[in-house]
Amino acid sequence: RAGPVVFTDPSPGPVIAPSKPNNIEAAPAGIRFATSPPETIIGAIPGNARIYLLTPNTLQIAQPTPSQDVPVLIRPFWSDGFSNPYQLILVDGDLYGFTHGGPTRSIGEGDTVDTQREWATYTSKVWEDWTPTHVLVAYHPNKDAICFFHAADALNDQGFWTTRVLMYGIGQDSWIGNIRISQEDRD
Repeated sequence: RAGPVVFTDPSPGPVIAPSKPNNIEAAPAGIRFATSPPETIIGAIPGNARIYLLTPNTLQIAQPTPSQDVPVLIRPFWSDGFSNPYQLILVDGDLYGFTHGGPTRSIGEGDTVDTQREWATYTSKVWEDWTPTHVLVAYHPNKDAICFFHAADALNDQGFWTTRVLMYGIGQDSWIGNIRISQEDRD
């Protein structure tokens, strides 16, 4: 179909552009979508037929639509943002992240989402002084646990930085670990 090229890019950062990896020439050239409101996208996690877009102020979701004119819809999902692209993971359909407000999880289908913070209240004395840019979130498959790592947590007796790890057991539905990783000869 011949027609004008649509370019929608009010965002100060990266944008979403539809593509067809197996047939690049069939992709709609020039169509790009930014978050609404405009945000800088610092990371993306695919899953649940969506792309979760981490921004400094919110978590946004990009979803496909049946429209050829507007094939992607981007909208806010969580009202709290992130400090780095390694602060959100998707495990068994549930989101776990470390936002500016601390550990957060989201359980729900479609537009009905329960954003929870109270599940981490028990550990708040551990993470309340964490530097958000130093936190990353990962999944430990052997323990079936979400791990919240805080790099450069404290100095050990030898003057090297340690890492604090809080572990949330998915199967146990509770916090299962609070450890410090330390070495005597390096950070």
